Amino acid sequence: MIPDVERSAKITCREVAQSPFAIADVDAELTQLGVIRIITGLLCLARMAPQVWALPYYFGGEGGAWNLAPHMVGGIQVLVLAGLVAAGVLTPVSTVALLVLTRRFESEIGSASLSTDLLCLLLAMLIVTSAGARLSVDTVLLRQRGPIGALIRLVYRVIGVPSATGLQTVFLLFFIALGLINLGGAVHHWSDDAWREGQVMEVIFSSTFLSRVSPAWRSFETYWPEAAAWISWFMTMTQLVMQTSMLALVWWRPTARLVVLWGCAFLLGSIVALQLHYLGAFELLIWIALFHRPRFRVAQTSNSMARPRRAEGLIVRAASAFLMVFALHEAWALAGIRPYPFPRLRESIAIIGVHSPRVFNRNDQSLGNSWSVVYFGNREELLPYHGPSGERMAWTLWNDLLLYRNSIRWRGEFNTETVLDPNGRLVSRLLDLTLFDHRRRGIDTSVYVADYYTSQASDVDLPPAERFQSHYVGSTWFQCSGRDLKARCDAVTADTRSAN
Repeated sequence: MIPDVERSAKITCREVAQSPFAIADVDAELTQLGVIRIITGLLCLARMAPQVWALPYYFGGEGGAWNLAPHMVGGIQVLVLAGLVAAGVLTPVSTVALLVLTRRFESEIGSASLSTDLLCLLLAMLIVTSAGARLSVDTVLLRQRGPIGALIRLVYRVIGVPSATGLQTVFLLFFIALGLINLGGAVHHWSDDAWREGQVMEVIFSSTFLSRVSPAWRSFETYWPEAAAWISWFMTMTQLVMQTSMLALVWWRPTARLVVLWGCAFLLGSIVALQLHYLGAFELLIWIALFHRPRFRVAQTSNSMARPRRAEGLIVRAASAFLMVFALHEAWALAGIRPYPFPRLRESIAIIGVHSPRVFNRNDQSLGNSWSVVYFGNREELLPYHGPSGERMAWTLWNDLLLYRNSIRWRGEFNTETVLDPNGRLVSRLLDLTLFDHRRRGIDTSVYVADYYTSQASDVDLPPAERFQSHYVGSTWFQCSGRDLKARCDAVTADTRSAN
């Protein structure tokens, strides 16, 4: 090796050894990764089960493969694979399959989101770190004689168990990926007026759609608007600066601790205060894997399963090239502000969740400005879709199919001029929703009514009382008949009379 290159490599290794990624006990790390794998599999089951339950009601009870509901086979595959990953059965193979099929399934049914991206990034990390080497059925089967034990041993000999150096390098590369993702998101934030002026947190916390604490925040902002504005400015600027600079700050110990503390505070705060579904949980698991160094003592790894040094070097080179291509592609397109030179390349890279997210910008900030409240019968039963103030209820809190395919699209497309058009897209989305509920009830005929409301909650230049005042726009009545595939719903009347 050339002396200068050798000296540079030694300096880099020393810097990594003194960084938050330094690993003292590989076996303890593998055990922690096993715990993270179990939690990830269970979260996937909890996240996917409501979507699979909704498939026959949303798309019809038959017509797909094996005469099941459309997409049902894909949904069942994802559920089975999530169970296998949680249990640790043929973990390297089942985790790869879960990543690929989850991405395909959610893209097909229209429920893909930033949660999907973070899940795929987490699964990719579990694959490369051999997270099935601990706390898994695989660890039992590895000791068994016969064809099953031989198959498991073959899989683990191929993927191998990383060394301390290999594992900390993998963590470093995934942190760089996460840092580049955050930097891409920050580029979009810096181009948004509300972010630059420190108003975003004020908008988000007051949104009945995005925030769990909107009633308390609205009361606080109404009582003391100046304090609310300053708190929003401080939190928004902190988020912007840290999101932009986290890649640079992690290399110096005092600022590295700041990055870790900021990440933990942001993730825990978003889980408690915001309605981000499973996004915060997946990102928190990534953060724990990257920065929490376990101290407990566990059994040693068999040397026969150790990943060869050449294989570790190949993983590093491939991942480094991947991140370099991603960074150059995003830089050329300014994280998507300009057209991408190779759109298909971006789609391929994004399979494992690596892309520049566009979240909490202008479109997301206005999601709390309009909503529909849907009733079964003549306002006899409120469907658990949106509440009277626009808050998310059970269906949109826990079912990504109804949230991303229906609710968010309806809110994002809202237009006061077309909302009552029986042939328009907004009414069409509510036809899908009423048809879903009609099939779910298994009745021959039903009637629904949807009331539409707007507010100016995202306009922080207005006084709080004016911002938070809701305005009734109109209503649409729906008539449904038939069952299963023969069921249909039609918009029958619309008016702008008072909903009361």
